[in-house]
Formats: sequence, C-alpha cells, structure tokens
Amino acid sequence: MKAKEAVERLDNFRSDYRVPQVFRADLADYTGSKHDRGHLVASANQREGEMQNSETFLLSNMSPQKPKFNRGFGRNLKEPSVFSMPIQKYLKLM
Repeated sequence: MKAKEAVERLDNFRSDYRVPQVFRADLADYTGSKHDRGHLVASANQREGEMQNSETFLLSNMSPQKPKFNRGFGRNLKEPSVFSMPIQKYLKLM
C-alpha cells in the first residue's frame, strides 16, 4: 500500500463558531496585541488530512504567546534535544 502524502500547512486562522460568542476569540483580538497565535496542537502534527490540519487553525486551538517564545523555544518543543539542554538558555530569549 502506498503511503499517503502529508498535506501542506493551510494557515487559515479563523474563529471557532462552535464556541459560544461570549467565549469566542476573533482575529481582531490578536490585532495590535503584540501576541502571536500559538498552536496548542501543532499544525505539523496534524498532516494526515486537510480537515485535521485546518482545524489546528481554529482560534479555540490558540493561546496568546509572546513572539520570542512562540518562534523560539515554543517552536522547538517538538525537538527532543530541547529537553536535554538547560532551560536557562531558552529563558534568555524571552
């Protein structure tokens, strides 16, 4: 059986309308906030199908994160070597 190719990252950030409006995050909430939309479940970990990957871009799967964390240490959490290095090295990025 031929292996299924992984889907590309979709980058379709959007509100999750399954969440009641009073609790729902909107794209406007991040505009001017100086925070990144940090994935709780990474897009890279959901590449088996377009629907799975797309749902990682729902704002209900996001947490506001400082850019240095999201693009630095946080981005590298999936790398096993991060856990064998002193945390102080990564905290200097923040």
